[in-house]
Amino acid sequence: MGQQKTVLLVDDEQIMHDLACAYLEREGFTLHSAYTGVSGLETIRDLKPDIVLLDYMLPRMDGEQVFSELRQNPEYKEVRDTPVILLTARGSDESLKTRLLKRGVVAYLQKPFGLRELSDVINNIITLRDIRHSHRLLEIEVKSTKQHLSSIFQNAPVGIFSCNSQGDLQQVNQYLLQLLPELSQNDQLINVLRDEFFHDSFFTKGVRFVLQHGRSWKKELIPWSGGQMKNLILNVHFVPIQVEEAGLENAKSVMGIIEDVTEWERKNFQLKLLSQVSAAMQQTMGLRKLLHLLLTAITAGPALSFTRAMIFLINDSGRELKGAMGVGPMSAEDALEIWNRLNRENLNMEQYIFNYGPRLPGENEQLNLSVLAVSIPLHEHTALTDTLRKKEHFWFKKEQARNEGYANYPQSLAPLHLEEFIAVPVVANDKLLGAIIADNKFSNQPIEDDRVHLLSLIASQAAHGIEKAHSYEQLREEKLKLEKALAELKRTQVRLIHTEKLAAIGEMAAHVAHEIRNPLVTIGGFARQLQKKNPDGQDANNPAKIIADEVLRLEKILENVLNFTKLPDPEPRNDNINQLIHHIVEQLQPEFENRNITVHLKLQENCPDQHFDQGQIKQVLLNLLKNSQQSFTQQGSIWISTQVENEIMRIRVEDNGPGIAHDMLTDIFNPFYTTKKHGTGLGLAISQRIIHGHGGEIRVNTKIGSGTRFDILLPLNFEPGNQEHNRSTLKAVIV
Repeated sequence: MGQQKTVLLVDDEQIMHDLACAYLEREGFTLHSAYTGVSGLETIRDLKPDIVLLDYMLPRMDGEQVFSELRQNPEYKEVRDTPVILLTARGSDESLKTRLLKRGVVAYLQKPFGLRELSDVINNIITLRDIRHSHRLLEIEVKSTKQHLSSIFQNAPVGIFSCNSQGDLQQVNQYLLQLLPELSQNDQLINVLRDEFFHDSFFTKGVRFVLQHGRSWKKELIPWSGGQMKNLILNVHFVPIQVEEAGLENAKSVMGIIEDVTEWERKNFQLKLLSQVSAAMQQTMGLRKLLHLLLTAITAGPALSFTRAMIFLINDSGRELKGAMGVGPMSAEDALEIWNRLNRENLNMEQYIFNYGPRLPGENEQLNLSVLAVSIPLHEHTALTDTLRKKEHFWFKKEQARNEGYANYPQSLAPLHLEEFIAVPVVANDKLLGAIIADNKFSNQPIEDDRVHLLSLIASQAAHGIEKAHSYEQLREEKLKLEKALAELKRTQVRLIHTEKLAAIGEMAAHVAHEIRNPLVTIGGFARQLQKKNPDGQDANNPAKIIADEVLRLEKILENVLNFTKLPDPEPRNDNINQLIHHIVEQLQPEFENRNITVHLKLQENCPDQHFDQGQIKQVLLNLLKNSQQSFTQQGSIWISTQVENEIMRIRVEDNGPGIAHDMLTDIFNPFYTTKKHGTGLGLAISQRIIHGHGGEIRVNTKIGSGTRFDILLPLNFEPGNQEHNRSTLKAVIV
């Protein structure tokens, strides 16, 4: 059984006390008595009864006055809400009844009344009081629970949100607003499906998927860069919920949890990054590719997340750090474009290095161009250079004071607009190879200690990679030198074999020419005598004239053969090749006009004088021009040009004739090889000997039906007898 309820009766009539006591105690109540208003108030204060029966007519202080005192006097604050039933014998006074009920009297009983009626009223009031008390307790509990849940919602260490079926955010906790402040604009939550900033982001994709399919959407390790370039790694889980919306029953909505795992994942990822960068460096041999891979890793959002990274390498003198490469934006607009693109791509670290690491900076990338133009003189007395010379890292902060007469860094770095930055030396075998400079320009994010530590570790790995790349470059250069030397050796071998063959042919030709020359002269003499005695001696069909003409042609062939076998050494003098070309063209101009051939000159202006044997070079040019002239069956064009490059004179003779078959190219410089009906086959052979005698080269390029091009390469400073020096100047020329 429950505890007995206490009833206080305040009435000046003893009979009421006796009747009420007899009946109410039988009904399970405990009755206490008071006979005046004053004693009634004192008893209420001390006893704190469950209910008060208050007579209206009392001596000195009526029931209405007692009730007013109970409700208004601070002395009775603890008991002012005690239920009061007013008892009256004044008859049917409706105005009194209405007034008292409005003031808070819970019931109004008119004497005489039945005790059963009194008991029922008391029970009803106590029951109602208990219900109200329970309701108040429940309200307090609900309010407390609601406050507790709200506190959990707002203070949860994860981001929580809910949005309706239209994409309007309904609730977002403080953690998520700190994580993604763009969810609120002007203190109003956004619509994630229509907001431009979140267009095609993970947030929009997840909400749209849940609304369309009614299934949960979960993704892990999502890279995210906010408007202030806070590089985050997020785990997200969006689920459908059913809520009642205006005019809709069980409308679809979305609730989601977004967890920031940046720090945990970043530490884990930094270890993987070191491993990945090391492995990538092992596979990258070229220095520029290695440097770009390194700078890409430094600016990768999921790992170090620096905005910009630059590398400077020590020059040959060891006195300067020369800008080698830069990666990152040069303006806030560039930075915003890069961040938005990376947000859309949502690349993880492996994808980022794979996609961007192998690429080299474009020709117009402003930061890279600015870095390439910068040199850091190590001898300057600045905080940066002094620290780097000690092979220690230098951390410059914006609030760092500048000592008078002692600059923080050289003025040459001013074009890079550095504010707060970290400079880390690249050291291998206690030797300074370079320095890496990184900053967070445009993101306004502070440089953190763990990033500096990781950057130092990567710089240490980079040092070994750069050393390896330098060694590889040296090996590659040595290989190229050996390949060039081998090619030159092969060319020399070919020339030697060709020279020996020419010497043998020349010796044989000289012997044959000498043996047949005397009898040929005798035959020619007799033929001319017969021609003079015969009146028809000048007739073309006269046998004597035919013999005399053919003997003359054979004598010219013998002269060419003897010239080939006894070609004198060149006797160079200072002369001008353009003047020689003009002279030769003027000499041959009548023949060109007769054959309807047009000659075009494109001679380099202010062409310098050079050492060459004018007679021999003239013979070469005449041979080439006559070969071009004789190749035409009708009209044609010849182009003659000169150009000086790397101390080499290039003379080009080109025509639009029929060209030379490729199977003949290997033989055209051989003596006695000719395709002409009356040719000797010595013109190009003699030309080649003359050019080689000048320490030069003669090269041919031809295409059937498109013409032939001969290039003559002559060193400007020709030294007779020093062929190795003369040929060495040709190695830098590409024709």
